Amino acid sequence: MIVGRENEIADLNRVLNSGKPEFVAVYGRRRVGKTYLIDQVCRESYAFRHAGSQPDKSKDGRQKKIMQLNAFRDSLIRYGASKAIPKFTSWSEAFFALEELLNNIPSNQRYVVFIDEMPWMDTPKSGFLNALSDFWNNYGCIHDNMVLIACGSASSWILDNLIRAKGGLYDRVTFQLRLQPFSLKECKQLLESNRFEWSDYEITEIYMALGGVPYYFNYLHPERSVAENIDSLFFRKAAPFENEFETLFSSQFAHSDTYRSLIEAIGQKNIGRSRSEIEEATGIRKGGTLSDMLKALEQGEFIMAYVPFGGNKREPLYKLIDPFCLFYLKHVKGNQGREGYWKGIDSTPKANTWKGLAFENVCFNHIKQIQFHLGIAGVACEASLLCSDERKAQIDLVLKRGDGVVNLCEAKFYSNEYRMDLQSHLDLDTKKEAIRNHMPKKYSIRTVLLTTFGLRRGEYASDYGQVLTLSALFS
Repeated sequence: MIVGRENEIADLNRVLNSGKPEFVAVYGRRRVGKTYLIDQVCRESYAFRHAGSQPDKSKDGRQKKIMQLNAFRDSLIRYGASKAIPKFTSWSEAFFALEELLNNIPSNQRYVVFIDEMPWMDTPKSGFLNALSDFWNNYGCIHDNMVLIACGSASSWILDNLIRAKGGLYDRVTFQLRLQPFSLKECKQLLESNRFEWSDYEITEIYMALGGVPYYFNYLHPERSVAENIDSLFFRKAAPFENEFETLFSSQFAHSDTYRSLIEAIGQKNIGRSRSEIEEATGIRKGGTLSDMLKALEQGEFIMAYVPFGGNKREPLYKLIDPFCLFYLKHVKGNQGREGYWKGIDSTPKANTWKGLAFENVCFNHIKQIQFHLGIAGVACEASLLCSDERKAQIDLVLKRGDGVVNLCEAKFYSNEYRMDLQSHLDLDTKKEAIRNHMPKKYSIRTVLLTTFGLRRGEYASDYGQVLTLSALFS
């Protein structure tokens, strides 16, 4: 049973029933459910299915190519090719053998060719992309009953080599599907389908550590508390996610160590870092290499680039937004094997401070829901942060709206109603003044509180014009 993904399922079914040749590119971060979705929707129509083999770093380019070709040959045999088929020496030979297999399918039968983890197959100097281009341009595009689905976790490869391709594959993709992590609402649906009886507060806590990655939720135990589950997944000996951070990058990037160092450098500051700060922290040169790597991390939805409110558009900050990576860097790294670590600190100031920052990130990942409940779903908005050192004012989320309004949004993660006191009142005034110094005079400010259980009545409760609770984020 598929939870969520209603739009994606509808899109794939529409492609399957289009009656014309289709070249579909599907991408998204590791473990987000790409393969599972495609299998559930398209499995009955498979004429050929193959998954690229994760490259062995110890082998040279030629050996990697041979390994991929041999694996492709094995898949052909599984789908009906002769076992006597000779081993391939090139991708042109491999795709020609695929054509021979597909020639046996009646012209009135709609079928799917699914190639998973395609980026792994494009080993250095292998000629894979040229052969793929020839296969589609000379065979696939003239068969009205064929749907070719290319899939991969290396989003930057899919985008650069297929969707935005130049040369033979230029403008050949007929449909693209980016599979995103689950929202809070979808996480709740998934947990309920597995007989969890967790509150929205508890689901938000687990989302802070795992993000909306469906695969990770398979490891949760309904009879354990959130803290017990986190300890079991990350901190016990031989924990399931002990090496997931390293695997997450090695499965998507050729130079995974460098990408991890970038993530660690960016994640050290909650508001993000500028290019010059990243260069200084990592030693990576500021030229094309750094630009390409930052772009790849953006395309993989690990980081986001944004311009601080009122800042120079030529000097964006890069902010880590992947919850799993944020939790790993803050708490897991260096603490593996410390059984009971999370239960031991769960209610301490250390954990509560982190939860406050993590909740800000949750809000950033649910801006559409926030806009909807503010009544501005149809209004153009620019989302950013503001950190004014001279005023000591940091604003968690700023929405600059096309209708002449700036929403100053404060995120507060509390186990009960949030209470405004005098210091909070004064801090909010300081933040409003900082906003005024960076916005056009014709704009007005409206304050918004994003919190768990609402705002307690009190002397300063009217400071916030609108209050959104967890129910808004779960919509």
